[in-house]
Amino acid sequence: TATTINALSANDQGFYMMVEAGRVDHANHGGNLYRTVTDGKAFADAVASAIELTNPEDTLIIVTADHEHAIAFNGYCGRGSSITGLCRQIDEAGTEALAEPALGDDGKPYTVAGYLNGPGSVMQEQADGTWSGSRPEVSADEAEGRDYMQQALLPTSSETHSGEDVALFARGPWAHLFGGVMEQNEIFSVMNYAIKGQ
Repeated sequence: TATTINALSANDQGFYMMVEAGRVDHANHGGNLYRTVTDGKAFADAVASAIELTNPEDTLIIVTADHEHAIAFNGYCGRGSSITGLCRQIDEAGTEALAEPALGDDGKPYTVAGYLNGPGSVMQEQADGTWSGSRPEVSADEAEGRDYMQQALLPTSSETHSGEDVALFARGPWAHLFGGVMEQNEIFSVMNYAIKGQ
């Protein structure tokens, strides 16, 4: 991001630049939260570089996503539970995580996040064409490993995109035109309006 901005800044006519974090998509499709979060951090660093190297008076920065994924976060995990790890019990005050993991009704721990579908499904097809399965017991070390595949509800070879709305953040000229719920085609209209300087 920094290299490209520095190179394009020499153009006195201005420039348009798009940066995409593509590995986050691959990680989600693989049901791998560790790599999803890792690429998310790299994307946040790229945005920080863009903010640092541009002037908000003449540069419109838009941060958004092209789609959401079928990821879900379990509720009531105690503060201090690792985002990639096990959901920890909440203390009596309802604030801090205890050392012990929270357990599902099957008596097994579960992670802070999982997927609604994907390759991490505990369901397996049997020889007679039926599906059955049960959740394996996952340890804290296993859950936080870089290759851990989150447990998923539905068995699919690849996790899917979802239909949820995505967030959009903007800074710079005409950023005030972004707000509330918008259709995706409106993003182009605002960008077009801003680039023409109207």
